[in-house]
Amino acid sequence: MQHQLTEENLVNGIKVHDNKTLEWLYKQYYPTVRNYVIQNSGDADDAKDIFQDGIIALWDNIQNKKYESRSDKGIGAYLIQICKFRWLERTKSARFRKTKEWNDNYDQPVDDSRIAGLMNTEVVNYATGLMNKLGEKCQEILTLFYYEKKSMQEIGSALVMQPDSVKNEKYRCMQRLKKLHLEIQNSN
Repeated sequence: MQHQLTEENLVNGIKVHDNKTLEWLYKQYYPTVRNYVIQNSGDADDAKDIFQDGIIALWDNIQNKKYESRSDKGIGAYLIQICKFRWLERTKSARFRKTKEWNDNYDQPVDDSRIAGLMNTEVVNYATGLMNKLGEKCQEILTLFYYEKKSMQEIGSALVMQPDSVKNEKYRCMQRLKKLHLEIQNSN
């Protein structure tokens, strides 16, 4: 198998459940997801669950033609973003219930959790769509702040900006994000 697969090869491989494609995705992107989950109060088992959920969501989005290939981002970034959103959702839910597992109060068949996963995928797709409408700088600042939990100082160092400038830019980005959300809500 090649070291780097094209976006088209990956999409086609995922559509047909090609094991080599799935193995390649796992080797390429699981370490990033694992590190993210572990750095954010999870463990290796949590990371495996989240990554598997991400692969299922990616497959569903490709099958339902909700995934649009973007040459500047790519399927790997999309998969990682899905996993990060899912982990954030799980940790928020876990804190609310004061338990580590997000679904241990449910005694429902697996199909119900799959439906819930599809609904969560819609939320991820909506948030991703909004983020993609922002400029690259806004996307980077919001991702670093909200998903990677970086401080204003750390973001400033990474982007060669003063922490106060980062704070002001983050505020402007959030205002644009809210405006986009309201425009969509008002058009429906």
